[in-house]
Amino acid sequence: MSFRLARVVKGYQPVHCLPDGLIAWRRNTLYRADHELRHFEPICTLPVRAAWLARHATRLLTRILRFEIRSSVMVDPDTLLVAQRDMIFAVNLSSGKWTIDFRIPNGRRLLALSVVTQADGSRAACFGEYLHNTDDSAVAIWRRDPSGEWSRSAEFPTGAVDHIHNIVETPDGRVWVLVGDMGHRPGLWRSDSDLKCLEPIATGAQKYRACWIWQAPDGVCHYATDSNIEPNHLMRLPAGSGTFERGEPLAGSSIHAALSKSYVAFATSLEPGYFTGNTIRAITTRQPGPAFVGNSAHIHVIEDGRLETVLSARMDGWPLTLAQFPNFYFPAGEMPNERFYAFGRSVRDYDGACLMFERSG
Repeated sequence: MSFRLARVVKGYQPVHCLPDGLIAWRRNTLYRADHELRHFEPICTLPVRAAWLARHATRLLTRILRFEIRSSVMVDPDTLLVAQRDMIFAVNLSSGKWTIDFRIPNGRRLLALSVVTQADGSRAACFGEYLHNTDDSAVAIWRRDPSGEWSRSAEFPTGAVDHIHNIVETPDGRVWVLVGDMGHRPGLWRSDSDLKCLEPIATGAQKYRACWIWQAPDGVCHYATDSNIEPNHLMRLPAGSGTFERGEPLAGSSIHAALSKSYVAFATSLEPGYFTGNTIRAITTRQPGPAFVGNSAHIHVIEDGRLETVLSARMDGWPLTLAQFPNFYFPAGEMPNERFYAFGRSVRDYDGACLMFERSG
């Protein structure tokens, strides 16, 4: 059963999907919306970097200065962690009260906040450090304990990885650590539930460079590759197998996905190719690298083993790195069975808009 684009709401970034609604972001303020995106009620305003400028910035300046929310995760039924640049805020959704929960040290960032079930059954928020890592430095995993204290739980040593894309717990209890980017560094690792022990599963090739992984009801694990230097594909790990299989080719790299029990929606983006040493050219180029097909970002859905394309949108022509890659972002949390949400970035018609997709039949 396919999905169709049912609603477009300009100006709101979907941040987290809840059982009874959606948390969205607009000009420094978090909102609670109904699932149909008809009503938006403010929750609180957060003191992000350059708050006045962020509140009044044009859409293009918002993209260039990265004023949007990076990721979010629920740590209890009423507390949402929200990441914006190097800051993680804890927001009480009922009262609107917030605190700065953690500031990532040494100028580092995260690509995704996650939550993992601990050995005692509790749930711990976590993330891996995301950075350019031009000096091959060590890269840490951070974990939040039940008292709210953050600490390093594990570390990849110097030269082992460029950065960490995501930490994902699949329904079978496996904890995946997805790392990038070049040479021997990309790969899928596994961790124990306390995020202290790391074991390589598949590493050393672009086909193991991933930003998300999803386990289907039949036990098959799926991910899309995230390469800017080689053609991208879907990859599968059949239930009970230790060997990843290459699936359908994709037009671009995949960074973001929306997860449901029965399906996964994911996007492919456009990026520059190899860095040639010319920083100005790398930042200002408008030309996707040779690994990319066409000039569009796409949203795909995998359900019942089938791949479907539900939306394609052309890049808007601004520099790919400076103004952000043409792509679609998805809110965290579990998507309802009947709909999912996305956010257009650097694409024609949908840039800066919250998109709602519903089943078409």
